[in-house]
Amino acid sequence: MSKGKKIFDVIRCELYKFDLVCSFNQTDKQFNKSLHKIGAGELNSGIHEMDSREETGSGWTALIDGVRMVVIRLNMAPDTNEDYAVLQHEIFHAVEFIMYRIGLQHSVDSGEAYAYLIQFFTEKIYDLLTD
Repeated sequence: MSKGKKIFDVIRCELYKFDLVCSFNQTDKQFNKSLHKIGAGELNSGIHEMDSREETGSGWTALIDGVRMVVIRLNMAPDTNEDYAVLQHEIFHAVEFIMYRIGLQHSVDSGEAYAYLIQFFTEKIYDLLTD
């Protein structure tokens, strides 16, 4: 994986009827152009409101109100163990947001559902990174 590689893709989660949008190493302009291509408008234009947004120095995750979409944006394409740790952190937040929206609170009883969705997104995102 090259840190210079730019990635934008949508992962469909049919089970919960949510899309996970992944943007790695894109500028805001590139990201908004990519959103337009999938018919989502510009994230920061007010078309969609963010219910929750987790910001770190390396990226953020947002649950978009009004559409069944979660966005993970990273400032880089993961390349180091630290980058992959940040990605995993953001995947967890994406799963948290989806489960919150469908009304499944994290507990010992729901832990397996969380773990399977984390595994699903991790595998799909790693596929994007190795293409």
